[in-house]
Amino acid sequence: MSGFDIEGLLKFQPARYYCVKCLALTGEISTKPSGPGTIRNRDGRLECSVCQLEYVPTSSYSRSAVASYLADMSCHIKSVADLNHARQLARIGSDVRRGDPHYPPVRGLLEALSRARDFAHFTTFNMSRVMVGALKVTAQRISVRGAVSAIDSALLAELVDYREEAPGLSVKAYDSDPDETKRIHENMIVIDGLLAFKGPANLTMSEWRKAAYQYPDREGGGSTSKSETVVTDVEEVIALHNSNFSPRWARMSMIGDKITMDFPR
Repeated sequence: MSGFDIEGLLKFQPARYYCVKCLALTGEISTKPSGPGTIRNRDGRLECSVCQLEYVPTSSYSRSAVASYLADMSCHIKSVADLNHARQLARIGSDVRRGDPHYPPVRGLLEALSRARDFAHFTTFNMSRVMVGALKVTAQRISVRGAVSAIDSALLAELVDYREEAPGLSVKAYDSDPDETKRIHENMIVIDGLLAFKGPANLTMSEWRKAAYQYPDREGGGSTSKSETVVTDVEEVIALHNSNFSPRWARMSMIGDKITMDFPR
């Protein structure tokens, strides 16, 4: 008889906070050298390991009160303690992986967006109007942030103008960057730090519909799904987010190398 050993819950270490500057996800905050988490002690300074933002202690927030500061800055993930929410997103990932034609990848993505409780972060090379609409609807409830490149001016206006239509939507564009290395080639979307979709498909309906096709597996003789890769391993989701999304977000940030931890204004 097989069952679920509750000891497995000890391995569930979801993201709890994110960096003020680059939004890098972290499950823990360590004030000890070489401690766990993204924000940790480095040579006596509290620093984000992704964007190197230094958190400067004050009389309001001591070195050991970084978590409280991030919570007060609304840089904390509220749904982290809700296991039922994690199960719902896990079920979406499982349904997409099955390759059921009645549950194509685009349906999984749209359902995940509809169930998101804290945020959706994405990087993409090009988008479609339908996807922009889906993100705007999602941004009525939660924060939706993204970095895009190779997008036409009319569609870019839909994302960065008319902000009163979707106050929760914030997008940074890389179209005009002449440096090819800074343009976006990795496409991914992360939901609440628990579920991620990654792969070659851009955030366009045509690409996501292609992702549902089956093609022959030359090695195994069967078939392999071209669907977006669904990531449900929380540690991998955090790593994917912090390596792809966060560096780009930090590059366009107005925040400098240091931030003084004081009461939010």
